[in-house]
Amino acid sequence: MTDLINSVFHKLGPKYEEPRPIQTQLLRQLMEDRPKLAMVEASTGIGKSALGIAYGELIGSKLTTVLTATISLQEQYERDFDDMVVFKGRGNYECVDNELSAAEGVCLSRPGYRCDSDYYVMLREVERAKRVAANYAVYLNHLFYSRLDRRPDLLVCDEGHRLLDILTQFETVKLDAGLALKLRVLGPGWDSLKRAKTWARENKDKVQSKMQDAIINGDKKAKLWAQLYRQITGIIGAGEDYITLKTGEVLEAAPLWPRKAAKRLFSSARNVLIQSATLYGGHTLAELLGLTNLSARPTYSFYTVPSPFDSARWPTYYRPVVSLSKSSTNEEWNRMAEVVHDYVHRYRNVKGVIHVAAKNQVERVMRSTRLCERCSSRLLSPQMGRQATRDRGQLIQGFRDSPPGTWLCHYSVGEGESFDDDTARIQLICKTPYPDLSDKLTKLRSEEPGMGRRMYAAMTLARIAQTSGRVMRHDRDFGETVLLDGSFGRLWAWHKDLSPAWFKDILVY
Repeated sequence: MTDLINSVFHKLGPKYEEPRPIQTQLLRQLMEDRPKLAMVEASTGIGKSALGIAYGELIGSKLTTVLTATISLQEQYERDFDDMVVFKGRGNYECVDNELSAAEGVCLSRPGYRCDSDYYVMLREVERAKRVAANYAVYLNHLFYSRLDRRPDLLVCDEGHRLLDILTQFETVKLDAGLALKLRVLGPGWDSLKRAKTWARENKDKVQSKMQDAIINGDKKAKLWAQLYRQITGIIGAGEDYITLKTGEVLEAAPLWPRKAAKRLFSSARNVLIQSATLYGGHTLAELLGLTNLSARPTYSFYTVPSPFDSARWPTYYRPVVSLSKSSTNEEWNRMAEVVHDYVHRYRNVKGVIHVAAKNQVERVMRSTRLCERCSSRLLSPQMGRQATRDRGQLIQGFRDSPPGTWLCHYSVGEGESFDDDTARIQLICKTPYPDLSDKLTKLRSEEPGMGRRMYAAMTLARIAQTSGRVMRHDRDFGETVLLDGSFGRLWAWHKDLSPAWFKDILVY
């Protein structure tokens, strides 16, 4: 098997010459077990992208489809692997008949009609491809509302820790009275899903007809008509299990758990591989997505592995200052701010990141640092209020380009960003990133008997683990993370089993 794995890696692309030991170990285990659905929890440095593609080769997959949350990650797969075709949505292409996007293409009003749009060129490439990279939204839309011409032998769900949010977003429906008013369709607002359904049924045919006319005539409002029509069909199709989240001018509803979309997604391929650095302990995520209810027998296998990096190169220290919550006093926040200033003051020769959980916490934790003449000029943060004009990407790039001693304080850089090498050598987590209970759906889920509390804890631990990985991106990198919020202690004492194996290795508690 080792020789076979080695030969497969030689065929992946110029970036991959031979497998890492942990990749060989995981692939041997997967080939021995051959689960229909495998969940692999592995930190940065494992090489999860290559692992998924190699697994497809080993099982003889004629079509391996990789799902990601962003187009940029799809394009990275295209660069890294030979023969990878990127499957993009209609909105990325132009309709040559009406000069609108292919999402409002004439073909949508004429079944069976195909024009010379590059969208169909891309589709033909996808139909012939052995490896395809798509984002979740495009794949799910084809799965539910169109069709997939070929069933993947292997479906790789990358960024698997986001599956609950991605599938929930897909199943969420809304109806916007403001959008209807723009199109001169009377939408009075709705106080219940039942009333919204009634209105949607009454107006469906009219809106569909207007949409088709706008598409055929190349009317620029075609996009708005198509958007309203999708909203109407979504509302009509909402099941009995849907919970109304918002009422009024915009009505929004979603199921408590997105199990319909999960079941359809995981049944769309002969084999499924879910990958991420954090998978909620595996079994909790499986329960949330309904995998434990699909049959009497277990329908998945869960694998978690230690990091290939030396834990001494990226420790996460728990050094509690105060336990922060919504009820915390100004005195407690000021104490946290003083400790943050102490770190900024002492670490003046390296760059660091200060993580908070919400926008309004930025200035609270930087208060003491702002008052220090030697430190205030070394701070970067989002601008607030009327001054909030600086683009997030520009702010982060400004931090990357800044000199040693610069610190970035932000509320949304704990996932998806890479602070490798000298970009950052230290991180402070000032506030434990619990899910937002002001969100109605999150609150209802957290109150679900049995798994609600575990979901809440698992999501929090996943965010902390993801944040820890921002400063360790390769085997020669190094950095430290410091947990300052004392509320982490209780979370860890009760729910450490939901944490990834690799995070337990780097935590200095």
